[in-house]
Amino acid sequence: MTDHSALRSTAPPAVVLWLALACSAQAQGLNATGVVGGLSIPHAHALGNGTLAFGLGNPLEPQAVTQSSRAVSHVLGVGLTPGVDLVGRFAEYSTRDATGFLLGGRSDLSANLKFSLPLSDGPESTRLALGVNDVAGGATMFRAAYGVLTQPWGPWTATLGVGIGRERVLAGTRQPLDGIFGGIDYRLAPGLLPGVLAMSAEHDGRQLLAGVRWSSPRLMTLGGARLSGAVHRTKDRGAMPGGTSLGLFLEVPFGQDQAASSAVTTAPASAQPPPEAATESAPARLGRLKAALVEAGLEKVRVGRTDTHWVIEYQNRRYGHHELDAIGLVLGLAAQAAPAEVERIILSALKSGQPVLTLGVSAQAWRIFVRDGRVGPLRESLQVQRGSGFDPRRVDWISDRPGPASLLQVRLVPQFAYTVGTEFGAFDYSLALRASATAPLWTGAQLLIHTQQRVAVSDQAREGGVFATLRQPQGVQTVALHQTLWLGRRAVLGGAVGVFEHDAPGLEGEALMFVPGRDDVVRLRGRQLERRPGMPAGGQMQQWASYRWVPQFGGWARDTWVEVGLQRYPDQSRGPLLTVSRWWGDFGAHLTYRKGGARQYAGLELSFPLTPRAAPMSGPVQILGASQWRTGLRTRITDSNAPGNWVEPGIVRDFASAWDIELNSLEAGRLGERYIAEHLPRLREAYLALRPGRP
Repeated sequence: MTDHSALRSTAPPAVVLWLALACSAQAQGLNATGVVGGLSIPHAHALGNGTLAFGLGNPLEPQAVTQSSRAVSHVLGVGLTPGVDLVGRFAEYSTRDATGFLLGGRSDLSANLKFSLPLSDGPESTRLALGVNDVAGGATMFRAAYGVLTQPWGPWTATLGVGIGRERVLAGTRQPLDGIFGGIDYRLAPGLLPGVLAMSAEHDGRQLLAGVRWSSPRLMTLGGARLSGAVHRTKDRGAMPGGTSLGLFLEVPFGQDQAASSAVTTAPASAQPPPEAATESAPARLGRLKAALVEAGLEKVRVGRTDTHWVIEYQNRRYGHHELDAIGLVLGLAAQAAPAEVERIILSALKSGQPVLTLGVSAQAWRIFVRDGRVGPLRESLQVQRGSGFDPRRVDWISDRPGPASLLQVRLVPQFAYTVGTEFGAFDYSLALRASATAPLWTGAQLLIHTQQRVAVSDQAREGGVFATLRQPQGVQTVALHQTLWLGRRAVLGGAVGVFEHDAPGLEGEALMFVPGRDDVVRLRGRQLERRPGMPAGGQMQQWASYRWVPQFGGWARDTWVEVGLQRYPDQSRGPLLTVSRWWGDFGAHLTYRKGGARQYAGLELSFPLTPRAAPMSGPVQILGASQWRTGLRTRITDSNAPGNWVEPGIVRDFASAWDIELNSLEAGRLGERYIAEHLPRLREAYLALRPGRP
């Protein structure tokens, strides 16, 4: 049992290369057995850095289909790095009654890992991959290790590999990838269908199979996503029956591929000052800039000058994917309004009315950057620091009164608890919608009210069901007063006092300390509540301490970090935690390990925004979705001393702070000096895509 809670002709050479590689790889893709490859076997290719892929199919597993009435496989994969794929698979070869209880067959949740590398340069280089299937979970229905070579040659692709299966379930059958396997693919001439159509013949180590796979062109309106479908027929062999298998798949690139595709479809725009700026007075120009920023939906706007510098102070709550979008928009509008004598533009980003980041850049370098994309001059002039970077008393503000701000912000966030592949149901769940309202009081302070309403539950998660503990509580969850305090550039503190978990008075605290000269962070969190009936012994106290190491790597590894720490969990177990995070823009994947007492869990979590990139203008009351919604699956690590993979929804789980400073003020930890310096192209893209009056 498992616990889870139209391209321009002047496109840059890098984009042309990306498109060529994308087209050459369109006969490859995730298949329903949980590997990147052909119809059934793995190839030595990989998903691609930052690509998320998922699909549904009914691959025939002879050792299982003869024991069940249903065959279905759900797969979800992510390209963690160039050449490294992690794929989760939930396979159902089972017979269940009306309530979902498992009567026969098998239900299996597994994880597959593959390492792939080219043996030479060029689009037709030979690739080698090593992989392991079904490396986690209590059941090991598909466990195997393999090595495979793939050689493309024009429209042909040949694959040969050897595998070792780990389990035989039914006499006369064999495990997949047990022995020699291979296949050959032929891409048909273009024009028959949009995209790529390929014919394949394979042997998976036990049976022959043949079929076709179609892959759509990249769909730029969907961020470069690609749809694909496959059908193949397996030949009978003794006790292993043949049959027809289908699969449908979707791949979405969140990595550098997506950035390249969006960059070439964005029309350039000038950031030169308008001609009338030369005849306007300085206050008039600054007043026009302030009006433009307010019109763009930014709050608490103040604009002023110091000598040859323009200073802009603002608070962003409209552009909910990342603060980089607001920074790019502010810089673009300021550079467009500023006359030639303005040398630098300095902006200060506020959160809860407090400066969290100060950025300065040459106005002329920014104009060059917007005009032709040259990063060098901008990078040379860029200065970024946490907190406040100037004395506001030395700024000649055009008005001491900041621009308007919303009086109430409500974030609607789904709360989802579920189990997959248990003896009692293939999928049991409880879905609720949480409304988190915040009302600003004074600088750094706000009133927090969280309330929740259940939306849907499965039968087994209803009251009296086997998984009743999955049911999301309803009603008012939290009423608290929260205060944030910045201690210079090196630390930020936060605390809340109020009523938590429906009826428990108490307080919470959080501290983040930034390591000088690095992007590393020390995090401390804690909660102390008054004991209430139903709480586990000592459940009123929870603590967290961790250190996040951000390696000073470049290239694909620049958005990777490792966090280690200790936690006292809400169930009062204690133990270490480890999280390895990879970010591709606003999409993140997180490999987790947590140990509480004798229980150990490992899993994969995904995080992404559930709100528009630019929310609608809504006046004094603002309604948004989650800036980052994090969900995933996990499995208990079993051994001879603890063989049962029991469902324990509330065990070894992080506690959720009423107000997470890192999430709400620091873009889930991504808002920092080095991060901005390494993601300058997004500033330009944000201005071109979000500026008022754009084409």
